[in-house]
Amino acid sequence: MAALALVDAAELMRLPEGGAQRLPQSRAQELTLEPGALVIDGDRIVGFEADETCRRVPCDGCSVVPGFVDCHTHLPFAGWRADEYALRIAGAGYAEIAGRGGGIRASAAALAAADDAQVARAGAAACG
Repeated sequence: MAALALVDAAELMRLPEGGAQRLPQSRAQELTLEPGALVIDGDRIVGFEADETCRRVPCDGCSVVPGFVDCHTHLPFAGWRADEYALRIAGAGYAEIAGRGGGIRASAAALAAADDAQVARAGAAACG
């Protein structure tokens, strides 16, 4: 099967030279946005220039960015953990965050201590 090329994107986010699996926030300024194409073969990004063999998907006016996914977002909950996110970005590990009283055990304890009305209010507030 031919490689897939997302072509003519108005903005294509590129990693710094050499790439990175996990880019620390301290290097976020090294990301660039520029017009271009992204070529994918199977499950790999293989280039930024489409050739005649690629299946093309026009992306005129669109942005192509990595999937920044918070895979641990859910309802119900009983408290925000933005402070923990800030610690993670600053380089703190899960053990350090737990040692400071955060982490999944803190979330579970907060949920167990909240009554149904509190949880419903938090969920409604989160959904706008």
